[in-house]
Amino acid sequence: MVPEVTLHRQYDSGSVYAFRGRAVFVPTGLSDQIGVDVETDEDAVRAADSPHQSIPPGVAIFDGNDRDALTRAGLWASVQDRIHLESPLEWTEAVAGDCQRVRVPVIVAAEGNVVLAAYLASYGFPNDEIATALGVGSRTVSQYLSDFKKGER
Repeated sequence: MVPEVTLHRQYDSGSVYAFRGRAVFVPTGLSDQIGVDVETDEDAVRAADSPHQSIPPGVAIFDGNDRDALTRAGLWASVQDRIHLESPLEWTEAVAGDCQRVRVPVIVAAEGNVVLAAYLASYGFPNDEIATALGVGSRTVSQYLSDFKKGER
């Protein structure tokens, strides 16, 4: 039996799916952008999970860690919604425990600490590590993320 791909939530920039205990972000219009054998978002999710296929451009896979995978994928999608790019941000794995070495696109950094905190949280970094990188307190990062999720900042 083939595991089911479940839509978790849609965003302007794409959709977040749950599949095999992971969360997968698929950008809007992916099949139009890459012109490959990916006819549906579900095909893109399965391709991203397959060891025999390359991950389609713009697709991001989130495994669980200290932060829930669906929460991380939602933050990733929300950051992209916020900065309104024509093409999705490139997802790369970050080094665990090294928040200060994550390459942050200038467009994300230009949005300020709230968006930067959400970007770093999407990589799974804990609030205290994000706080150290941003030079603020851990409670401030919690507030940033809470406000960001509500769309207040």
